[in-house]
Amino acid sequence: MKLTSIESQEEINAIESIDTYFQREIDPVDLPYNKKWTPIISALFEKKNLPEEFCKISLYGEFKRGIATGANKFFSLTKSALSVYRLGENNVRKCITRSPQIRTAVFTEDDFRILYDSDKPVYCLDIREHERPEVRRYIRHGEMLEYHRRYLTKKRNPWYRIEQRAPAPILFGVFNRGRLKVVRNFTSAINFTCFHAFYPNLFGRDLVDRVFVYFLSDAGQSIVKMNKRSYGDDLDKLEPGDLNECLCPNRTQFRMLREEEIERVIKTAKKDEKTAIRMSNELMERIIRHT
Repeated sequence: MKLTSIESQEEINAIESIDTYFQREIDPVDLPYNKKWTPIISALFEKKNLPEEFCKISLYGEFKRGIATGANKFFSLTKSALSVYRLGENNVRKCITRSPQIRTAVFTEDDFRILYDSDKPVYCLDIREHERPEVRRYIRHGEMLEYHRRYLTKKRNPWYRIEQRAPAPILFGVFNRGRLKVVRNFTSAINFTCFHAFYPNLFGRDLVDRVFVYFLSDAGQSIVKMNKRSYGDDLDKLEPGDLNECLCPNRTQFRMLREEEIERVIKTAKKDEKTAIRMSNELMERIIRHT
């Protein structure tokens, strides 16, 4: 199988015969059905030396997809909707329902409050008081609109029950163009499927900030992108499994970074992401130099 790497429309226009333009060759048996072909093919055209002794991110925790409601319009609630329907605080939760709601690499309770006061849908239905009259009215409202007959909702019992999740300290954008969207979440908000959520385990709880800084860095982004799925128009997609398989520094390597340095990057990322990226690059370079 012959493969060609073309970077621009101009290159395509200049090609007289593709037979004279191929650059690499690969045997189809080297493209296993159960693995992504993107990193295999990309490796033919660009040499990436992964730092030694890096480990899988799954050593520190697990990425999970966000909550799939099957009817986001029904489950997403704004400040004004909460006022109208009076569902009660026991039946709703803070929730990031759309990716554009977060525009910075660090998301705080102050940021959440701004969205809430701007009447953005940053709460979701999570019913605990099933017999509350206001709740019953809202459920009937949803049934009148036939939300209970949708593909996902009709499989649940009751149909309005959502998956139970804890707030995740790191969120990762599902679809990306250019840089991958990574967010350090300091709020108590859960999230819909617009983000994948990282839940640290016992080994990763004290490394969350370091993992975030790694993902923010150019080196981290480049390594993560090796597991991406590429679509048209420069659109990339990452699944939770793709992220869990990504490599990152081991505990000893992460400990080369001082706590105050990590805190400085995170503080900077809140207001100046470009500078924070440059700072994270410097920290990752320290690790890479010593591998």
